[in-house]
Amino acid sequence: MKNLVFLFTFFIATLGIGQTSDPNVELKNISDKLKSTTKYEGELYEEGVQVSLQNDTLYVYNYRGNPTTKIYTEYHYFLNVKDIENVEYKTIQVGEHSTELLSFTSKGFKPLFIFKYGSRSEIQEEIKNGLSEDDMQNYSSVVLPIIKDKKILIRLESLLKGLLTK
Repeated sequence: MKNLVFLFTFFIATLGIGQTSDPNVELKNISDKLKSTTKYEGELYEEGVQVSLQNDTLYVYNYRGNPTTKIYTEYHYFLNVKDIENVEYKTIQVGEHSTELLSFTSKGFKPLFIFKYGSRSEIQEEIKNGLSEDDMQNYSSVVLPIIKDKKILIRLESLLKGLLTK
């Protein structure tokens, strides 16, 4: 009986190994997998999404571009967790092409989300100088990179929804 109790205790203790209560650790692990590279008209293109929680603000960095020329299009989303009404992972089909999105809706559908376009250094400088109404949104959609393991995207949605209930 003692051996059985010991085995049960050991089993319960080891269940937590590899799991974390820090959402940022899991967001980083997921973000590391949200990258893809494709070839289009002979050129290589890469895209990715990084998601992190900074204090009570969800920061989403979305980029796509050519790694050879180092020319990238960069989008930055700043969403206060308490202002998010809903987050949803969606697939939109247009003809043969599908696009996967992570969509955020603000509470009361008010313009509470900050969206900025540009490099990280440009964005830091712009935010220091203040925000305009043009920077504010009530709905944000982040285009996700093409990845094969859709379970990662479903896990990201689940993790983000879990942040809303805290």
